[in-house]
Order: sequence, then C-alpha cells, then structure tokens
Amino acid sequence: MALESLADIIPLIFLLVVWLLISIIWEKTGRNRGALRIYPLVIIYRSATLKKLIQRIGKKYSNFWRRLGVIADKVFMFVMGGGALYITLNAITLILGSYFEFVGVPIGSRFVVVIPFVTMPMNKILVFMLAGFVLAIILHELFHGVVSVAENRNIKSAGIIISLGIGGGFVEPDIEDELQAVIDSMETNTARDNIRKYCKASPHNLDTKTILRKFRRIVAAGMLANLILMLMFAGTLFGLGALKAYENYGLKIVQIDKNSPAQKYGLRVGDIIIMLAGQRVRTISDFQNTLSKLYPGANVSFLVLRNGTKIELFVVLAEKNGKAYIGVLIQQYIKSNIPIISDDAMFDMYYFLYINALLEFLVVIINVLPIFFLDGSQWLNSLLIEKYGRRGLRIGMTISIIITLIFILNFIAPSFASFLVQ
Repeated sequence: MALESLADIIPLIFLLVVWLLISIIWEKTGRNRGALRIYPLVIIYRSATLKKLIQRIGKKYSNFWRRLGVIADKVFMFVMGGGALYITLNAITLILGSYFEFVGVPIGSRFVVVIPFVTMPMNKILVFMLAGFVLAIILHELFHGVVSVAENRNIKSAGIIISLGIGGGFVEPDIEDELQAVIDSMETNTARDNIRKYCKASPHNLDTKTILRKFRRIVAAGMLANLILMLMFAGTLFGLGALKAYENYGLKIVQIDKNSPAQKYGLRVGDIIIMLAGQRVRTISDFQNTLSKLYPGANVSFLVLRNGTKIELFVVLAEKNGKAYIGVLIQQYIKSNIPIISDDAMFDMYYFLYINALLEFLVVIINVLPIFFLDGSQWLNSLLIEKYGRRGLRIGMTISIIITLIFILNFIAPSFASFLVQ
C-alpha cells in the first residue's frame, strides 16, 4: 500500500521512536537480563510457566511425541522436495505471465512481503492472516518443545516474541548447542567412510548420529504442526463445499487503479464481475484465463452485479507489460446457500478458512526450504553432516544458495521477465 500523505506515516514513526527510546532505557538500566527484554523492533518475554508447561506435556506423553517426531522426520524430505518444486514452478509461471490453480493453491502469484498497515491495509483479511499466523507460530514452537522434551533434551527457555506488531512463541532446546559441538569437533574434509570416528562419543555422552537424528526429529516436528493445521482448515473448507453451503459466484472489485480503463469506463469498487467477454467467471482462475486470451485495445463486455442489479459495461483494455490491462484488484465473491447465513457471514467464514489454509501451506512450504536460518536448512545440514561430515556443510551451502535465488525470483519474476523481453 503506497503511503499517500505524511499523516499516514507519522503514527508509525512515533511508535518506532518511542519503542527505540524504551529499548535504550531498558538496556541502560540493566533490565535486559530479566524475563522481559526489549530491543529495537523486538520484545521478548521468557516465561518460566510456559517452559514448565511444555516440559510437563512432553514428559507425560513422551512416547506419543517421540513417534510424532519420527514421522515428521521421515516425511520432511518429501515436503522439502515439494516446496522446492512449488517455488520453481511458481517462478517459471510468473515469468511466462500465466496463472492457474491446483486444488485451490495459486500458481503464478507474485510473492510480496506482508507488513501490516504498510504493504497491507487494515481489513478483515489482515486480521484473519494475523490470527492464523500467531496460531501457526505458537503451535509450531510448541511441537518443537514437546518433542525436544520427549527426546530427553532440556529446554533452555520458552516464551513470547513480538516484532512490528506480530506475535508468536519461541522455544530454545539445548540440542542446538550439542549440534554445534559436533560440528566444531569435526576435522577438515571428512568423507563418508571416515564419519564413523565422529560417531564414537560427544561431550554430552551421545554418539554423533544420535544427536543429529534427534535434532532432525525436533526440527521436523514444527513442520508437522503446520501441516496438521493446514489439513484442518482445508478439510473444513472442503466439507462446506461438499455440502454445497456456498458457491463461487463471481469476483468482487476491491480496488481500482487511478486513470485505468476500469475507472474510465465506469467499473466501481463493490461491483461483482460475473461475466467477462461473454464468458461466465466464477473464480480468479476463470478471470485470469479469460483475460489472458484478450489483447490491448479490445472493446470487452463486463456483466457486473451492482447493488443487486445486473449492469453491462464495455471497457477498452489498455496495455501493461505487453498484456491486456484493466486496472482492478479483485477477490473471490461467495454466495451463501444457507438461508440463515448471509453472504457476508459466509464470505468471512470462507475467507478465514481459505486464507489460513493457504497461509499454513506457505508456512510449511517456505519453512522447509533449505534457505539460510530456516528449519529446512538446519534439517538438511544435519542430514548431510551425518552422511558426508564437514563436507556436507559445503554441499548444504551450495543447495541453500540455489534455492534462495529461486525463492527471490518469486518476488521479482515479473520485472525479470520484462527485462528479458527488452
């Protein structure tokens, strides 16, 4: 969202300045050694109660959590491969200027950094996303913690972290220290045949392979938590669809670009597009597919529903990046088939489930990627260390660089495509 005036940014600047001053005072008075720690843009609260709760749950159901960690570890590689395939396919589709959906997952959508109130305005969808994101992070860290306890690892700390208004949980198991001790103890250029000598003992009386495998199970558990949430949201949404509780009726215009064909020829925010160029459009995929067959300069008919009345308008399409351009931002419009539930209420229910299913999908996909600092990188490095010793770290570094470049391409693909055309 572009900031249109200085008034838009003053509250944000004021908040950041106050936050910075408080963090400086907190640091100077020595309070950052306590449970509550305040840093620029970050607040951390380490909770002894939360730590004890995680330890109690992990110990009481240790066999269950240990098995869950084993399952997560076994499926992690497949999910990682799926994540790498998705971001590669999405980047290629973006470069080609195409778009389609596969079981509700958009392919060909440009990635954007979501910053509340800056890149995304305050609305119901933002609230849905923040609620789902907080739930995703808390459950993700909880699974890390209880599996750590079930694997007989200590929890150094657990608590809540808030950054730029987005909150979540965190857990710090001590096995990360053990893993670093394993890496530091290795000599140079260890080959697969020589890894056995590093499997004799560790400073913590565990052989290296056991440490690495425990670490992978703990890391993989977080992915499984988000996978379960994704299936819950998607399953509920699928169930509502199977019961025909709603239908995809059309596409609601939520924003119109200035000086665009949409503005010039009479389309309005709130209009529900139900036909484009004589074709019935019910979903965003329908709209994109129909639009891709049109060309700049074409005089195209739009049938819209405005305040309950169907209106036909004709719009002369403009050109943008070599493609037909209308200048509208659209979202799925949902029609309720349950008399006691209004279209607006069904829309909220649908979008809460859809946004959070998609959010959990992206959290799973992105977090399992072997990108620096993400769970995928830690999991893959521990596997490569087990197989190839220190040389595995160099292999992991190479894979991380490749996947990171592909991931970045998902943010800049349209610009990259325009550069190639020129």
